[in-house]
Amino acid sequence: MNISEILDNSSVKTVFNINIFNINIPITESIIMMWIISLILIFIALILSLKLKKVPGKRQGITESIIEFISNLCEDGIGEKGKKFVGFIGTILLFLVIANLIDILNVMIFNIDIIPPTKDLSVVIALSIISISSVIYAGIKYRKFSGFAKSFFSPVAIIFPFKVLDYLMKPVSLTLRLFGNISVGYLIMAIITSLVPLIIPSFLSLYFDIFDGLLQAYIFVFLTTLYIGEAVEE
Repeated sequence: MNISEILDNSSVKTVFNINIFNINIPITESIIMMWIISLILIFIALILSLKLKKVPGKRQGITESIIEFISNLCEDGIGEKGKKFVGFIGTILLFLVIANLIDILNVMIFNIDIIPPTKDLSVVIALSIISISSVIYAGIKYRKFSGFAKSFFSPVAIIFPFKVLDYLMKPVSLTLRLFGNISVGYLIMAIITSLVPLIIPSFLSLYFDIFDGLLQAYIFVFLTTLYIGEAVEE
């Protein structure tokens, strides 16, 4: 398999179309994978939240450890108001973790080609828009619209266009960082898998599919918490 074939096989494909009012809505592989990931998250949440006790067992200990990690992440990036965003940040983080790691099934289960939804630019753009929307929402909620608007002219009015540009560049930065790293990692693994035996791709998968996937998920939500922290500070 040459590189052009790898690029073609790794592209996002339309599985079927839904026609609503004579408008065809394409349902891509990425959308289906997002549905599957959402079901996985719901299933995990149900399992980890069943029969909680005052004296936690191993399962409850895992749940509390995850919540504590996310809470600390929110408090470090946002401050005292961070607890209000634990649910939102936790959902984005867990979604990205599963989305980025789901590609390891290509190595664990043979003949199944699973493409991470974060390799779809439209998915990453949507996540970045959600991220910057939460930043704007937080700024307006905690500083009121007037206070949030005044922040664009602080410390001097001449800085206004640069503040606007900053809010436009933040989602672009998040998109390029996440999409670029996940896509490059997927492409490198696809090329190596086509050229060398299974053992080497399996070994490299520990980095590209696991470590890098976890790292990019963390960076995305960490930057989101920092942006929210900047927006809500007085």
